[in-house]
Amino acid sequence: MTIHFYNSLVSATSTTVRSKPTICKSIGQSIITNSIRCYTMVTGESMSSSIDDTRLIISDAEEPTGSLVGVKCEDCNVAVFGPAKFCQSCTSDNLIDITFGSLGSLYSYTEVKVPPHGWPGEVPYILAEVALPEGPHVLAELIDIHHGDIQIGMALKLALLPVEYGTTGSTKIVYKWRPAQPSELS
Repeated sequence: MTIHFYNSLVSATSTTVRSKPTICKSIGQSIITNSIRCYTMVTGESMSSSIDDTRLIISDAEEPTGSLVGVKCEDCNVAVFGPAKFCQSCTSDNLIDITFGSLGSLYSYTEVKVPPHGWPGEVPYILAEVALPEGPHVLAELIDIHHGDIQIGMALKLALLPVEYGTTGSTKIVYKWRPAQPSELS
């Protein structure tokens, strides 16, 4: 079975997949979904492997959820996304590992028309700088929104999506941002 990735959508040639917890839309002979659970049901492959486990920890292989991770300085309370050996603010090495929430607000963005070499997604795409409530800013693709609807300060939610990785055809989970729904803000 060949799996094709289109931005935040996964397309797999198959017959209809039925699942109560996840809605898998059937269009003709294709399953179109942005659900990792549907991907696993269609392909039989596990999607529990993070593209970078120093920045994203996957917490559930059945219906993958994940958290961005980093460190926090115990001396000055500055938090940093990703790994660090010392505090970027006070240079202390008194750091603890922390897990960030899945919500943030749009701080800045740009439309990328010339992607980096090997970019697997569509072009152009929106690269967002998202401010986390804990302090750090995280860069990642902004999906599921039209360019004209983007507003600085809008609430965004972490999105986990499968991508093809390397030349072996294996898949990894990457993090992106999408607009947060009102029900996700409480």
